[in-house]
Amino acid sequence: MEETLEKIEIEKQDRIINSALEEFSKNSFEKASTNNIVKNAEISKGLLYHYFGTKKKLYEFLKEFTIRETIKNIEGNIDWDERDLLLRIKEAGIIKLKMTDKYPYIFNFFAKIFEDSSVDEMKNLTDNYSLGLVDKIYTKNIDFSIFRDDIDRKKIFDIINWTFEKYGEKIKKEIISNTEKVNYKVIEKDIDEYIEVFKKLFYKGGSVND
Repeated sequence: MEETLEKIEIEKQDRIINSALEEFSKNSFEKASTNNIVKNAEISKGLLYHYFGTKKKLYEFLKEFTIRETIKNIEGNIDWDERDLLLRIKEAGIIKLKMTDKYPYIFNFFAKIFEDSSVDEMKNLTDNYSLGLVDKIYTKNIDFSIFRDDIDRKKIFDIINWTFEKYGEKIKKEIISNTEKVNYKVIEKDIDEYIEVFKKLFYKGGSVND
C-alpha cells in the first residue's frame, strides 16, 4: 500500500495524509467520513480506495505513518554529538513540534491513537520502528560527569523526564485547540527556563541560590 502511495507526487500524498489526519482527529473512527477526506484531499473516492482498500486500512496506515515519521525525524535530525542531556531533550522536543508545520493535525491524531490503543499496543507499534529511541536520546554520547554525585541519577532523570512530558502534553493541547502557527520562540524560551532550573539543581557547581 505504501509503495503504491509513494508513486504519486509528494504534494498529493500530503493532501491525502493531512485530510485523513484531520478527519480522524475530529471524529471517532465510526463517524469519520471518507467523503470528507476525499473532498479535502481533492481526489476521488475510487482513488482513495485504490491506495488503501478500506477505511480501516487507511486508519492503520496513519497510525504507523505518524509514529514512523516522528521517530524518523528525531533520529535523522537530532545532533547526536550534543553531550548535554538537557539540550538533547530540548532538541528532540522542538523537532517533534516542527512536524506540525507539515502535518498540522499529527498531535490531534496521536491523542486519538492513545485513546483507542492499549499501552502494550502502542509499545509494540513504536518498537517496530525504533527499539529504545528514548534510551538512545538519554544515553548516547551524553556527558554524565556534569551531574551531581550526591543525588541518585535515576531520580534526576525521572524528574527531568516527567517535567518535560507534562510540558509537552500542555503544548500539544494548545496546538490542538489553536489553529495558529506554533510559536517556537515562546516554547524555546519556556524550555530554556526549565533547563536553567535543572542546571542549578542537578549540575555540579549549580545552586538554587545562584
